[in-house]
Amino acid sequence: MKKDVSKSRLLKRRLLIAMISCLLMVMTICTLTFQNVYNKTLNAVESNSSKLSDETITAVSDAYYVQMLETLKGEIRHFCSHTTMQEIAYDYTFENEDEYDTYLFLQSMDFFGLTYIACFIYDGETMQYYNVPKGRADRHVMDDAVALMDKEIADSPSEYNAQDFMSFLKHNQNINTGCYTKEGSGYIIAWDNMCNYTDRNLCVGLVWDDRNSIIRPIRETANQKSEELQSNLDDVFRKYIYVMVASVIITFILFIILSVFISKKLSDPIVSEHDMLVQVNEMKTTFLSDASHELKTPLATMSGYAQNAEIELMNG
Repeated sequence: MKKDVSKSRLLKRRLLIAMISCLLMVMTICTLTFQNVYNKTLNAVESNSSKLSDETITAVSDAYYVQMLETLKGEIRHFCSHTTMQEIAYDYTFENEDEYDTYLFLQSMDFFGLTYIACFIYDGETMQYYNVPKGRADRHVMDDAVALMDKEIADSPSEYNAQDFMSFLKHNQNINTGCYTKEGSGYIIAWDNMCNYTDRNLCVGLVWDDRNSIIRPIRETANQKSEELQSNLDDVFRKYIYVMVASVIITFILFIILSVFISKKLSDPIVSEHDMLVQVNEMKTTFLSDASHELKTPLATMSGYAQNAEIELMNG
């Protein structure tokens, strides 16, 4: 009987260990799967939000540069018209082209003030630079703008139909037009030709720099919003992780209780049989004790009568 009880306890232990092992395995698989899904989702959101942010900033910056280019073209067109009217109104005469160039530069200083960084004059062969705000910058700024435009045009020669900025300028020197680059600090270059207003064939242009300083706050705001979105998403997923862990712990406790209950039910037949045999044995012992006690009294009486009869028979 003790052997059967030991087998019952061993069965309970094995059943409990099996259930706990299965639960731990399920919990581990669920946790790893959820963590994998969470990481992939977070990476996807981060990538897409970053891509969306870059596309939005690109679209906004392109629209801004196009609008500012049109504004600058209008400004240079207005300048050429105004300078021509000034020349006609005051009947200016110039002995050579250098005097006329100086006149244009002086007019540009009065007309544009400190708004633009540089003015240039192109006669079809050479380009002369002049910084509109005195002390604002030196020649290397204009050289930097031209170098960046060369790179921009070299990357898209079919769009500009040119190989570098000077060839593009030469091809379009008689048109009120321009171009821009977002490389570096950002430059916008616009020009017009005095031949559209007078008999002089000189291309006059302006350079506007540091345009990316306006785009930079937009990029910073977009990056900040993207980080806030990722942070909110991270908080949501963390809450789900906490809920999942709590659910797993509760399930684990329920599994333990259920396994104990089931193991007890499975072992009950063996334990009940043992208890029944013990009870039968006790009943047998009690019955025999009671039966012997009940039989002793009549047997003693009968034994006494038999002894008396035996004595009387011996006495005749």
